[in-house]
Parts: sequence; structure tokens; C-alpha cells
Amino acid sequence: MLSNSIILMLQLTGYVVKVYIQMAVYIVQMALNPVWVFASVFCGFKVGIIYGMRCMLVPRNEEEEEQRETKKASPSHKGTEALMDNLCYKKYVPQRINKKFLLGKEDLALVITDIVDSTSLWNCSPDAMHRTIKVHDEVARGLCNTFGGLEVMNEGDSFFLIFTDIRNALDFSIGFYREIERISFKFKHTRPKKTGKDKEVGLLPLNIRMAVNKGPIILHCNEFLEIYGDAVTKTLEMLNHSSGKICISQSCLEPESPWNRRKCLFCIHK
Repeated sequence: MLSNSIILMLQLTGYVVKVYIQMAVYIVQMALNPVWVFASVFCGFKVGIIYGMRCMLVPRNEEEEEQRETKKASPSHKGTEALMDNLCYKKYVPQRINKKFLLGKEDLALVITDIVDSTSLWNCSPDAMHRTIKVHDEVARGLCNTFGGLEVMNEGDSFFLIFTDIRNALDFSIGFYREIERISFKFKHTRPKKTGKDKEVGLLPLNIRMAVNKGPIILHCNEFLEIYGDAVTKTLEMLNHSSGKICISQSCLEPESPWNRRKCLFCIHK
């Protein structure tokens, strides 16, 4: 108790000394340059009046709304984050998004890709996996552009893509699956070799799984790309059941569709 009282007394003494020093400084400044001192006091008084009038005239709820709009307008590069219960992705988008994805009149087709057992590949051969991922991403983005898709998210070993037409989504899925299968076949019997500096060279064979679904989703683009909806959650659930195949919702396959001849690639979900 005594030590606390001594500390408190020392703090109060220091505060009093600080106040007296500031008063002495102001007195000296007033004697040397009175115009500067009066101008400083006037500016501070003016700012106080303006802020007080604003608090009286502007209702609190409108002021908070203005602050929210200002905060929303400022970019915040936080990458991807989950929002709401039915999964929402947010991503900074520097490029312009085609208006066809933002109309919201029809269902959108969703495609999610993922590399099977990617963690083990990274742990065993990080250098080779790094080069393999570059090829994987180039193939995915190239086919996505070819079939008119939109890249929503990329997490290193997986892609989240949107298409306005389910036929384009299926064409992308089959093309991507076949291309990765073709590339992986070349390196199936080739192990990464070590150089003199113990760096691995070559690529790794990949096994991918995919999920295709369609449904109503909300896609909003301001400075961020936001997408959420029940169809997103369902597509992720389908992906978890995949084991190296293309999981697809039964509603995506039309009775006389040419993709029915390739059912060996699909794992159909109701």
C-alpha cells in the first residue's frame, strides 16, 4: 500500500511539474511571438466549435452510416476469408469483371479443383512441387479463359471457378482432368533428380479431384469479389467425397448430353 501511494504521489508531482513547464513555455512564446500564440488558440477554438456543431446537427445513426461507407470504400487487402454461415469468399479484384457474372438472373455453374495428397507432395519434394504447381495453374487458367470462366479463388493447390453455362463448366472440367492426366503420365515413372546443390529438378505426377455443381449464388464485385450461397457449400461437400474423379450433381447432366458417354470420369451426386 505504501509503495503504491509513493508511486501515485510521484506521478501527480510529475504531472504538476509538466503543467507548470508548459505554462512557462507558453508565456515565453507569447512574449516572443504573440501573433503565433493567438492564432494557435483561435484555430483550436474554431475546430472545437465546428466539431460541436456537427455533433449537434448530424444524428448519430447517420454519422455511423457515413463512417461505415468510408470504411467500405477503402481497400483492405486481406485475401480470402469466410463470411456468413453459407460460406462467402472475398478476394481483391484489380481487373474488371464481365457483367454476365453479375446479372444474377440465372443459376451459375461452380467448379472446384483440388490436388489429392498435396501436403505429402510438398513435404517430400518441395522444389519439384513448386514447379509442378506453376504448370497446374497455367493449365487451369488457360482453360478457364478458353471456356469463358471466372477465377474466384486460388489456394495454391485448388481453384474455385464460375461459369455462366454448365456446358462450359463441364468442358473445362473434362479438359482440365485430361490435360493434367496427360502431363502426369509423362512423369509417372520419373523421379525428381538431385543436382549438385541438392535441388530437385523435374515435375511430379498429380492426381486431381473436382466438383461441379450449379445453383443460385450471389456474386458481388466492388473492390472485392464476394460470392456466397448454398450451392457453394454443397459443391465443397461433394468435393470431400471425391477420390480422383469429377464429382457432379445429377441436375447438371442432361438426358441426351454428350457428356453421358464419359460417365467413367464422373461421380454423380443427387
